[in-house]
Amino acid sequence: MPSDKFVRDVADRIEAAFPVDGRPGSGGTGLVWAEGPGRTGYRLFRQKQGRAPRRLPPEERISDVPCPWKMPRQEWHRPLTLDERTLGCFTSFDVNGAYLAAASQPLGTGRPEHLSDAGRIKIRKNVPAIYRLDVDPTVPDLLPMLFAPNGQYAGPVAWYLQERGLVRRVEETLIWPLTDAYSWLDRWYKATRDARTWLLPTGAGGQDDTGRAALDAVKALYTTFLGGWMASTKNPTEVYRPDWRAHTVSRAAANQARALDKLREQTGRTPFAVRVDAVYFAADSTDDVPAGIELSTSKQLGKWKRNGSGLLAPDVVAALDSGMGGVHAALRQAVTGE
Repeated sequence: MPSDKFVRDVADRIEAAFPVDGRPGSGGTGLVWAEGPGRTGYRLFRQKQGRAPRRLPPEERISDVPCPWKMPRQEWHRPLTLDERTLGCFTSFDVNGAYLAAASQPLGTGRPEHLSDAGRIKIRKNVPAIYRLDVDPTVPDLLPMLFAPNGQYAGPVAWYLQERGLVRRVEETLIWPLTDAYSWLDRWYKATRDARTWLLPTGAGGQDDTGRAALDAVKALYTTFLGGWMASTKNPTEVYRPDWRAHTVSRAAANQARALDKLREQTGRTPFAVRVDAVYFAADSTDDVPAGIELSTSKQLGKWKRNGSGLLAPDVVAALDSGMGGVHAALRQAVTGE
């Protein structure tokens, strides 16, 4: 149980990482931790957006506009191939700050326009929209977690599917006018990115236990705010934006899918399991790094880092073969190295 002093020290470090003015660690007043990471993320949004040249309309809230996009599957796995079964090990990698790296993009405000001229609607790059698509479901090398059971896709994944030639028809769309589109999270993103960098072990604010705890809190802040709180029914603010969450999560998923496509094209290797932004590969040693996985030594946003490695133990193989749950719990238990 951390002492009260340690908790206060962590709060002070977080405040120093998010100054109202200047760079992290420059002194002065900063972000005060609220009731949790979601509300603290909103407090940061108000702190940064309140000083921006463009602000959200005071009546802005999208709770009365349906957002048909649903959070995709966060876990997926498949049985090992015969060749993979002979390797004996696995290695895992995940993306540094995947949601945070995807936060700075055009997002809509106001009310979207509903287009229903099926077959004549075009998917537009970097335009906030949610499309109902008829997608080819038979592509063997596309991660199943990219497919939406209800056919509703936010712009970034819709564009990715079109790049792959998998969109058979656009049935309808909710599209936000370009005049109402703006990178609303850009200032929030830059402040969070800079705070994260300052709190890394290589940064001035991250070289002790206090800094490490503050960094964990900042990671919780951006993961919760972007991945859940913006679409939470407990969010009473003008940043109740399920559509913003849809675009952020979808951009992160599309970025990851392109990286895995490149790896598959270069090496023929595909992950046997995925959990959010973490991927698992069968390997002949725990030190194996597939060609195409470029590891970042500086924990750069959007780049791969090691997530652990271990032996393909019998319980892992059995869980994969069963097609049932428990795969990721078995993988966590099998991890022997970072």
